[in-house]
Amino acid sequence: MSPHHLPAARRVLYHHGHVHSPTHRHATALLTDGPTITWIGTDDQPDASGPPPAGPVDHTVDLRGATLTAAFVDAHLHTTATGLALDGVDLTDSPSLRHTLDQLTRAAHHRPGQPLLGTGWDETRWPEQRPPTSGELARAAGPVDVYLARADGHTAVISPHLATRSGAHHATGWLGDGLCRDDAHHLARTAAYHD
Repeated sequence: MSPHHLPAARRVLYHHGHVHSPTHRHATALLTDGPTITWIGTDDQPDASGPPPAGPVDHTVDLRGATLTAAFVDAHLHTTATGLALDGVDLTDSPSLRHTLDQLTRAAHHRPGQPLLGTGWDETRWPEQRPPTSGELARAAGPVDVYLARADGHTAVISPHLATRSGAHHATGWLGDGLCRDDAHHLARTAAYHD
């Protein structure tokens, strides 16, 4: 049921459906009071949650066997990555490795001596079909920390300076030439974000 079809009533009983609930496996009904679910149970006999709370029901909705679930919420969110996408070097639409390195050089000129953080590169869309190397990052940005997260968020390429400072080059997941994942990626990301 879409939000614009929901009744404006405060207390609404939804029944004759399949209510997906981790605590009430056989639930067929639920009662809401405004935006809050106040009871989950079954149509024919209340389960362990007892009968619906006393009080008038403003509206009843017959689900006619439909499934009712909680809202789908993405609970796995990297808020720092969101900020990075807004304020860092956005490489999402970069068409090539050369373009990516040029963007990095421009960012280094705008923020001299500052660490450079970027996100969104994907070498599978580039003619070169490979990520930048640590040496290429150093030539493009100079002797500063460079952390560029791949589009998947689980791999990055980092500058030699950041590899040394973070210890990533000695950790599991160091793939060589600035490319890292797993523990090495975690160390590099932590050092880059907390500089």
